[in-house]
Amino acid sequence: MAEYMAGSEASFVLTMNDKARSLGLSSRTIFTNATGLSGKDLGFTDPNMHISGETMMTARDTAKLAAALIYHHPDILNISSRTQMHLKNKGLYVSNSNFMLPAMGGIYAYEGTDGLKTGHDNRAGYCIAGSAQRDG
Repeated sequence: MAEYMAGSEASFVLTMNDKARSLGLSSRTIFTNATGLSGKDLGFTDPNMHISGETMMTARDTAKLAAALIYHHPDILNISSRTQMHLKNKGLYVSNSNFMLPAMGGIYAYEGTDGLKTGHDNRAGYCIAGSAQRDG
């Protein structure tokens, strides 16, 4: 997608960083590739990238980005609240790893949770940008 939209991943990453600044994200947040993963987790660092180092994002900036995403694209919550999606053209099922979704049950389920993003890597550990709505 990055190559389709910007011609190359490197150009897309520059656009990502420009967008981060336009959303008011701090200079401590920097994207170095389109995935958000570290070069170590990817297994390589692309020498064609204009920005070196590792992707970094503050918790506050993560919250700002999540709020902007929900504001500009509220339908994302219809997707991120699903426990599973069937990719018919690929014949695959993709499961949601957000154990706070009420439909997941279990000890972490939180009524009203409708998204948004979970993740894990060795450097950051377990991460979540959550969204929930209760009583309107």
